[in-house]
Amino acid sequence: MKNATTDELLHVDEIGEKIAESIISFFSNKLNVELFSALKNKGIQFEMIQGAGQVSDKLKGRSFIVSGVFRKYSRDQIKKMIEENGGRI
Repeated sequence: MKNATTDELLHVDEIGEKIAESIISFFSNKLNVELFSALKNKGIQFEMIQGAGQVSDKLKGRSFIVSGVFRKYSRDQIKKMIEENGGRI
């Protein structure tokens, strides 16, 4: 994202003009770039590893809203299971 153009960012799912402009603005600030580099040098992982922790792709392409009261699983457990099977929260 650091080197992406506005057009490239607009082609990313769920990134619109305002978010693209915010990203470009963030990385145009020298202090932000230095902070980003320092965090990366300390071992913070900014890249998403495709499929990491994914059990299946049964829910791929589907989005979920988790609300209400649950007896068997916590809200976080349900969210994790959805994501592990390819779904989005």
